[in-house]
Amino acid sequence: MQVKHTRSDGALIEIMCRSHALTGGRVRTTKRYTAATIDWLAAYDVTTECCYYVPAALLGEGRAQINLRLTPTRNHQVRGIWMAADFLEL
Repeated sequence: MQVKHTRSDGALIEIMCRSHALTGGRVRTTKRYTAATIDWLAAYDVTTECCYYVPAALLGEGRAQINLRLTPTRNHQVRGIWMAADFLEL
């Protein structure tokens, strides 16, 4: 399980799906998480004080970021939208 810390804006939680290798304070490599490298991605959101659990299968071949919605979209789009409430339990 890879654990991340984030701060939402009250409507959207942005979870970075990558890590950086540093050398001398400089980013040398960036590694994106995939289902082959992790099983779960857990993100603690400071704003909601909740932990959200994302299965690695949703990462595909290495997404840079996953967005979870805390509120519905303003244009009422539901296709391709992940609601944060669906990721509260393992």
